[in-house]
Amino acid sequence: MHGHTTIKSGPFIRKCLSLLLLLLSVLVVASDSTAQRFEPRIVFESNRNGNWDIYAMDAKGNNIVQLTDDPADDRDPAGSPDGRKIAFKSMRRGPSDLYVMDSDGSNVVRLTNSNFLEHGPFWSPDGTKIAFTSFRVDNWEIYTIDTNGNNLVRLTRHQMSEGSPSWSPDGRKIAFDSNPDGIFGSHHIFVMEADGTGVRNLTRNKGISNCRNPSWSPDGSWIAFNAWRDSGDIYVMTANGKRLTRLTAEKGNNISPSYSPDGARIAFVSDRGGGWDIYVMDSDGRRTFRLTRTPRGTESRRPGWLSESLQVYPLEGVPTFWGAVKHDH
Repeated sequence: MHGHTTIKSGPFIRKCLSLLLLLLSVLVVASDSTAQRFEPRIVFESNRNGNWDIYAMDAKGNNIVQLTDDPADDRDPAGSPDGRKIAFKSMRRGPSDLYVMDSDGSNVVRLTNSNFLEHGPFWSPDGTKIAFTSFRVDNWEIYTIDTNGNNLVRLTRHQMSEGSPSWSPDGRKIAFDSNPDGIFGSHHIFVMEADGTGVRNLTRNKGISNCRNPSWSPDGSWIAFNAWRDSGDIYVMTANGKRLTRLTAEKGNNISPSYSPDGARIAFVSDRGGGWDIYVMDSDGRRTFRLTRTPRGTESRRPGWLSESLQVYPLEGVPTFWGAVKHDH
């Protein structure tokens, strides 16, 4: 008969338990001192230094960094889905063209090279294309272009002006604003298929006017936008144009909403404090926080989110909340 090997279970189990307790104690200490947290940043445009440039800040309005420093105006920043790139428009080579740079402001590459005005870039969810507005045919129309500058495609062919394209999270639709009643008519929010077909007006006969700047929620179920009723405010509606809800009710004008990557917050621009600054609110409009305090006579506008910004920083063993710093009084 072959001999059997006997394992003394008591000491073996005790050693395993000791190692497990040691590992748990290390994890507890690490969680109290340092943590990795998903912390998106916000990109925006500002002329706070006398010239329109692109800036970035954290979601609390701190750590503002200037990303561009060209004598020409750099505006309309839009972060890529992975947060590594920023598209923007610039007049550094004449008429406004589209450019792409790394999220730290380096490696600026010219995307379009035309003699026409172009603005409002917005990345497709897969990061392969950019939708934008251009005046190439004596009218503001929406186009798409590959992120390497190839394959320009015109999506709209209407007798009205289109703007502010915003791709749905699944990449199948694009929301935009347009004035269907002509140059003196009111703007409305439209949705079309990503190939430019199936155009639908979502805000007609809603009792609001001058509807602009649509922004999809990350789950694709809501669209935020700014509109005018008795004041300029931020509204949301379902993706099919139902359940219209006003989120802001403060004095002043509120424009340019942008959903956060997790859908919990909406960044926007308001002049409620006397000048145009960037604010953020809960996606239901209940709490609002002011993020920028731009010097008098200057502005901060066009907020957008950089969705992948994983940072490591001390927590000091105390829970921290994104909105606990700057309240809008």
